Amino acid sequence: MPRRGMAAGIAAFSLFSCLRSPDPMGRDIQSVKDRSVPPGGRLIPSYGPRREGQAIRASWELETEMAWNDYVAWVVAQLPEFHVRASGVDGLRMSRPLEGDVYAVTFCRRAAEKGLLIEATFVASPF
Repeated sequence: MPRRGMAAGIAAFSLFSCLRSPDPMGRDIQSVKDRSVPPGGRLIPSYGPRREGQAIRASWELETEMAWNDYVAWVVAQLPEFHVRASGVDGLRMSRPLEGDVYAVTFCRRAAEKGLLIEATFVASPF
């Protein structure tokens, strides 16, 4: 009996530890995702993170009533640690160098019946 109790205790501790301290990459992705959804907007599906070669990729979609130009200005202000690399009528690309890696986030405008549909992709890759 004591072995079972000990095994259950170790398993519970391991699960609790994982829940308390998610990996730094997961926290970074979640932070960018959370800060990319404007007030009144809503997150639709999200995928990842998943490994692709040496890169880690996550993607999500969001809906908002904001106009594209207003959204771009808003999200740039929400992600001050990222630098705008390209911006246009249908897309925004931002990146951030970090300890030998590069975090890049891309926002693409998609057709929607009403409001604005945005597809976002976060990629972390070696510098």
